Amino acid sequence: MVFSTPLPHVINVVQGGSISYTATVTLTEEVGFPRREEFSIKSADMQPLWVYDFDPVNVSLETIGESKSSTLTITVPISAPTGLYRHTVIATGYDDLGNEIIIEAEVDTFAINTAVAPIPESRTVILTSLGLVGMFIVTRKYKK
Repeated sequence: MVFSTPLPHVINVVQGGSISYTATVTLTEEVGFPRREEFSIKSADMQPLWVYDFDPVNVSLETIGESKSSTLTITVPISAPTGLYRHTVIATGYDDLGNEIIIEAEVDTFAINTAVAPIPESRTVILTSLGLVGMFIVTRKYKK
């Protein structure tokens, strides 16, 4: 069986945003029965408050060369520090003897901070400027 994730593996996402990856499994050998594959994230790679959602969570493969995919959506919390986060995607299946077969692939998410100080609207800037000019004129008159 072959398991793949998209290239490039590193995708930028804004804090509070979501990103999607497609994970695909392909059956490369005859197993004599439908092989069920379940997708998950390696627990050691899971980040607190992040949401990981596979759609669908599992697929069945029946014939050699057949491929099926699942979309992994990762939602990054707004409070996530900027940086690179590594996630190991796991496809778990079973052979004809019932033995568990685990295949891993890695995807990386780079959380970026797009917070920008708000720019005041032009009316606010104009009124503030006029107020400062007015104060300057008044203080000059009182000094004379």
